[in-house]
Amino acid sequence: MTVSPIARVRSQRVLTLSLFLGLQASMWLLEGMYFVNCHVIAGFLLANCVSLLGVSLWLRSRPARSGAAVAGFCLSLVPATAYSFAPVAVLMIASIFIATRREGERGLWRHFSVGFVAGVLLAMGWMLLFADFRGYAAFHLIENQIYFAPYTSFSFKHFLLGLVPLPGSYYCAHSFALIVCAASFVTFVISDAWRAAGEVGMAIPIALGFVGMISLCARGDTELTDGAFVIVSLTLLSLALPRAALLFWPHDLINPWRPLLLAVVSVLLSEVVAANAQFATRLLGFPTVDERARRYDLGVSQDSPYPLIRSLVHADEKILV
Repeated sequence: MTVSPIARVRSQRVLTLSLFLGLQASMWLLEGMYFVNCHVIAGFLLANCVSLLGVSLWLRSRPARSGAAVAGFCLSLVPATAYSFAPVAVLMIASIFIATRREGERGLWRHFSVGFVAGVLLAMGWMLLFADFRGYAAFHLIENQIYFAPYTSFSFKHFLLGLVPLPGSYYCAHSFALIVCAASFVTFVISDAWRAAGEVGMAIPIALGFVGMISLCARGDTELTDGAFVIVSLTLLSLALPRAALLFWPHDLINPWRPLLLAVVSVLLSEVVAANAQFATRLLGFPTVDERARRYDLGVSQDSPYPLIRSLVHADEKILV
């Protein structure tokens, strides 16, 4: 965040980094960001891509070519974490391609392409050394799409429902991410219109980026599997708020107290959302995230080791078998 080209002065860099760390920390436990899983890894890889290149191009902030190479490298690894993230990678590539052409920055596109190809070669090399393509196709593609799909409630209806902010503790984290993602892209569009002044704007690249981020909600879920969307949405907010502050208070680059207050309020709001999701209350009539979690009876209790394991822990203690 401190090397993002949109943070032009020290106060903006501090504000952007503080927002990023504060917002992510608010959702760290709730969204299971401490897990090493595809949703979290893809989320932070995308966060690098949008902060180093995507948002910088949309806001005409002259990204560095080295940053473009790193952004391409990170974006190439996003589909490697899970093939369901391929749409966002394709749409971000299209967005970056159009934006670099409109800015006349062919050098940025070349560096981005070099980084992207390097990431693809790294992923392919890793699979050749430590995995196999037939196993990947059998277990990651065929098994997921045929045998595991019925358990994920995957449908176009669920995708559309996942785009609607809903009340209640179970939905509030996802709803918060939807709202801040939309608000961030609205800020980018307004900022672009303000700076374009009759020139060809970045509306199409920004729209492609927005659709790409929305594609992260393909499963329509509001639990662990929306981790990538939550991470990227909070990243976009940490980049959009300093730009919004610059639009409304252009003289506060040196005296950043009002932007800083805006950042503090945003982080506190995120904390309230996370606390409500985790601990909210039967008094309001909404179950907590843990209470709404799906339960499956896989017949584990019928196995012989289960009674022994159960006898070693408290009756109300959760176990993973």
